[in-house]
Amino acid sequence: MSLATKYQVNSVRQRIIQHLENDWPTSLMEWCAFRASLAGRVDLHNTMEYWDYAEVHFPEPASAIRLAMESGVKSILPAAFYRLAISKSDTSWD
Repeated sequence: MSLATKYQVNSVRQRIIQHLENDWPTSLMEWCAFRASLAGRVDLHNTMEYWDYAEVHFPEPASAIRLAMESGVKSILPAAFYRLAISKSDTSWD
């Protein structure tokens, strides 16, 4: 992303942004569709099964937040912060 930005290769930058936005839904409607698509792969009512699946298949939220801030792709921030807020590591606060 930084090289595409530095050398003004906008087509590559836009493609990276599209992939990021696919990984991190940018609207409530997209988030609901994303969760519904998960329902076919994972029992969302079984918290452990969901988190085991999420840890393997989803991008890590803190890295996504850092990339978004450094590259100006703020559209993914709400979903990344939400995912970070509900991450498995937060269970230690109970």
